[in-house]
Amino acid sequence: MCFFRRYKKIAPKLNIESKELVVKQKLGRKGIKFGSKLFVPRNFAFVTVKNGKVLDIVNHGEYEITPKLLKQTVLKLKLYKPNKKNKTAKFAPVEVYFVNLNDFDQVAWQTNNRVELEDKKYGVYKITAKGRYNFNIVDPEKFLKYLYADIVDLSSENSANIFLTGVNNFISKLLYDKNFNAEKLYFKDKEITNDLFVSLSEYLHNSGVNLEGITLENVEFPSKTLKMLEQLATPPKESQGTGKSAFEDWQANNPNPVKKGPQFVTIEPEKKGKKNFFKESMAPYFFAEDNDDEEEPQTEPVKKKKSKWLGPIEKEKLEKSKQFVNLDDN
Repeated sequence: MCFFRRYKKIAPKLNIESKELVVKQKLGRKGIKFGSKLFVPRNFAFVTVKNGKVLDIVNHGEYEITPKLLKQTVLKLKLYKPNKKNKTAKFAPVEVYFVNLNDFDQVAWQTNNRVELEDKKYGVYKITAKGRYNFNIVDPEKFLKYLYADIVDLSSENSANIFLTGVNNFISKLLYDKNFNAEKLYFKDKEITNDLFVSLSEYLHNSGVNLEGITLENVEFPSKTLKMLEQLATPPKESQGTGKSAFEDWQANNPNPVKKGPQFVTIEPEKKGKKNFFKESMAPYFFAEDNDDEEEPQTEPVKKKKSKWLGPIEKEKLEKSKQFVNLDDN
């Protein structure tokens, strides 16, 4: 009789466009079993953790769980030593996570509470600020250490809450410490956005996260302070930080840009039943459009007369015919 061992395949239950920062893999009571098949999706990292300490990191690919693959796990937990029955360990008692390394775009941030600020002109007032930011995880080890600093039992749900709350708390504290000018906050000055980007980049870098961009979209003022700010003249657009991309800012300042160079038109394939000069697989086609509406008159080509061979007598007659006499009026 022949027996076949069925090893469990370890893979995260998600699609490639998952918005979860960290996915905790469910394992048995004994942990991960050696000999199991491991599949790590693209832009994900497989991480083993014991008591909040990162042991091994495996990148994208398909593997078999072996002591060679999880070197640090075997060494730290001393799994290479045989047990009382002189057998090596079949399981590694660790926690397993899949860290999402994809780009996260347009993630909302908001101050947790109303931030109290003070201005010489407007006095003491409280604001609530909102915006968005783009980021991606570049160092799974640093990121998990950052999460484990605030919690013991890490899960897929609380990992996102820890990160998002940390960003909101940091921005709230930054706005309080910087105490930005009320008028700059009202007009969303680019200086504030730049300070937010530089400070938050340094904070997230220590957590294994790369900040790609941040915007300041809305600032809510008390009604009394807002009425005073609304009486101000709008500053030039160059000094405004709208939180939009450079292209959107340029497009807003240039609503009707002058088109330069050749203009292009799209030639669509003809309907069925008519002969089509172009193949449908080649569509669309782009050709330079002639701006002149008037059509040039078509002229027929001038037919050149064939030259005839002339003898000496014919040449003499031709020269006499070309001679002419000028008659002077007397």
